[in-house]
Amino acid sequence: MLSAPPTELLRGLEGYRRQVVRGFKVMAKPKKHWEVDFSQWTKERATRLRKKQERLSQEANAYDTIRMCYRRGLEKLVYNGEISKDTASRWAKIDAQLVELQS
Repeated sequence: MLSAPPTELLRGLEGYRRQVVRGFKVMAKPKKHWEVDFSQWTKERATRLRKKQERLSQEANAYDTIRMCYRRGLEKLVYNGEISKDTASRWAKIDAQLVELQS
């Protein structure tokens, strides 16, 4: 037989339960597999796709800048008389072919 009344035992257990649970987030009732909420997964996927799109646009902008500087460099070389206009156009064609091969 128990020496203490059941209510006192419950009070003692409540304090223990509170002490153990304190500081932890109470978890919601687990859902069945057909009730799974995909909203968080969808948000994460949208974030990943948005970051990828931003990265690709930055790469495209960087490539456009490099191409523009390359073209300006060729024009400057032609202007200074270091290379001929035909040589510059040939180099530009070779560069365009390399870009096509890489993509």
